[in-house]
Amino acid sequence: MQVVDSILLPSFPASELASLPEFREGFASGLFLHEVAFDPAAGTALGAAIGTAPSGVDDVILLTWLAVGQDGRGRGVGGALLDHAVSKWLSQFHPALIVGEVEDPRFHVGSPATGDPQARLRFYLRHGARVIDTPFVMPLVAADAERVDHMLLLAFGGNAISASAPAGALGQAVERFVRRYVESSPEPRDAQGRYLPQVENMLARASQAKLRL
Repeated sequence: MQVVDSILLPSFPASELASLPEFREGFASGLFLHEVAFDPAAGTALGAAIGTAPSGVDDVILLTWLAVGQDGRGRGVGGALLDHAVSKWLSQFHPALIVGEVEDPRFHVGSPATGDPQARLRFYLRHGARVIDTPFVMPLVAADAERVDHMLLLAFGGNAISASAPAGALGQAVERFVRRYVESSPEPRDAQGRYLPQVENMLARASQAKLRL
């Protein structure tokens, strides 16, 4: 759990992280894919890329967390980790998409601890990410967590955005992903079974998703 304690916890607000028992279960069960950069001399973790394992071929992988600790910053660790993880997961799983979620810098200002959303988005775009043009909010990770609205969904690669992908493949993959994501979360529903308006809007428009030009 060194990666969680020294890398993830200082890098993300609690509303964007799993609990420690959930991390333990995720690593033990194989739910969490993980690539870790180590300092061989010190034997300590410098950064980590963690994703959710796909349930089958042509599924969607979420790059759930990418973070670099204090000792790894300014050394190219984050970019190398991202490139390595995306390349490995594309080759190993052949997913419809590998996606990531980042704060929309038009609405979030960040902090010294969690970083600058504008710089984070630029970093991902430099490493080949594309913004998916669709409304996106981060489903609750826990019933008592704070809501994280105004997010961007990024595509890092996958069959649904390849040159040979059929029309509508991206929208179908995004719709499958967001529906499963929401249904596996503790998102509240009203008496008629409806989610909050921003969540319903995300679900309703997911099938029309396109890559932003």
